[in-house]
Amino acid sequence: MDREYLKPYRCVGGLLLFIGIFSIILAILGIPLMGLISYLLPDNSMLQEEIVILLNTIVVIYSYYLGYRIFIKKYQKDIFKIGKVKKKDIKNLLIDMICIFALMRFSWAIIFKILELINYQFPEENIEVGIITIIYMVILAPISEEIVFRGWCINLLKRYGKLTAIIISALAFGLYHANIYQSGAAFIIGLLYGYLAIRYESLWPSIILHIINNTLSTISSVDIIVQLFYIFLGLSIIGIIILIMNNYKAIKDLPQAFSELFKISYRSISLILFFIIYIAIIILEMSGLLSI
Repeated sequence: MDREYLKPYRCVGGLLLFIGIFSIILAILGIPLMGLISYLLPDNSMLQEEIVILLNTIVVIYSYYLGYRIFIKKYQKDIFKIGKVKKKDIKNLLIDMICIFALMRFSWAIIFKILELINYQFPEENIEVGIITIIYMVILAPISEEIVFRGWCINLLKRYGKLTAIIISALAFGLYHANIYQSGAAFIIGLLYGYLAIRYESLWPSIILHIINNTLSTISSVDIIVQLFYIFLGLSIIGIIILIMNNYKAIKDLPQAFSELFKISYRSISLILFFIIYIAIIILEMSGLLSI
């Protein structure tokens, strides 16, 4: 395996590490930044939080663009293409999106159910949600994250195999959430979004589902998700059967995809560091020693 073949893989690792460290620094700076804004605006806690979120949003999205310029642009100039779904695929796409929606919500329900059983302390839910938070959660985060993980990452990695690209981008997407109650579900959801991006050669399906998912997560509580566990379980079983029937040929390629994944993973130091850093953050978050 020559070095030229590995360049796109290494640049994805560099991009993810760059964005990850950028986000961690922002999270660490959040407390002193909040203290400064509290001093300037002592009588409005909601406005204080919204200003911090706005500043963080601007910096994070700019870090995505900066990472693109540094690591990705020189390798593939048309990587921003979101793509249109072909008319002949619309029927299958709608069926897939319904199945994936059920699996997506079930993945949240089962993670929360497991964490409830081990008495995990979920972060306190804010009853008041400001307009900037809603815009970020429901619109900006889904679009920007889909461009990064299902756009840039998958487009550069699919030369190593479509399944390899989906698995790596999903792992990175899951770890990027940096806490135990989101990372597990985000990994599963990342696999589903990656499947849509590869099959229909478009980011629109995953962007739409990501917006729906974040909207529901913003307006619903952990208790509601857990209460609907058995409904989502039933829908997910049907969804899994339909997805397997429609994609059974791809299942036989899974062993080869994992073989390729492990064969080239250890050659990207940046990607290894990204995984190590975020696994450590999740462990610290579980132990209560860190809040991101």
